[in-house]
Amino acid sequence: MKTPSWDDLMKFNLPNSPIIFDIGGYKGTWVEVAKKYHPDSIIYIFEPVKHFYNIIVSKYELDPNVKIYNFGLSSETKKINISVSEDSSSIYKDGVMEEIELKNISEFLLENNIEKVHLAKINIEGEEYNLLDHLINENDLLKIENYCIQFHKFIKNYENKRLKIIEHVKLFYDRPINYDFIFECWTLKKNK
Repeated sequence: MKTPSWDDLMKFNLPNSPIIFDIGGYKGTWVEVAKKYHPDSIIYIFEPVKHFYNIIVSKYELDPNVKIYNFGLSSETKKINISVSEDSSSIYKDGVMEEIELKNISEFLLENNIEKVHLAKINIEGEEYNLLDHLINENDLLKIENYCIQFHKFIKNYENKRLKIIEHVKLFYDRPINYDFIFECWTLKKNK
């Protein structure tokens, strides 16, 4: 199977001035992709690693449509250590550690009066399972119309965790794009 390009993945029908979440911003390169396809978008970037956050700030601090946060989104608000290893930095790996902050996604949406996110790119090196389980359990899944998710294989019982999430998500979303454990994209089903 070929590795998909962003042209393969970014086939979302978004409204004008969509709200887009980049959950796991790394160095901010995906923002360029999002702006290419949706130049009038309002983009929220979440990057908990200070060094990568600073890179994003240097790129986008003057762009009023890009909001940058030095924390990650997850199922709960807490401080935790992350192994810093470029684009595979993870709280589930060993290595050079840095303390980071995670925030509860439901609380973030409520505090910022965000009722609808039109697209969320989620690439958070194993924490996607907790984030998605939380959205499902809190009935907040449908606040996001489109998902582009990278599931990771180094989490214990990852196959069953992914299947459990997918079983619920497919009740409400179609999956027009699926590259297993590379990226899969989900779009809210239209009312028939």
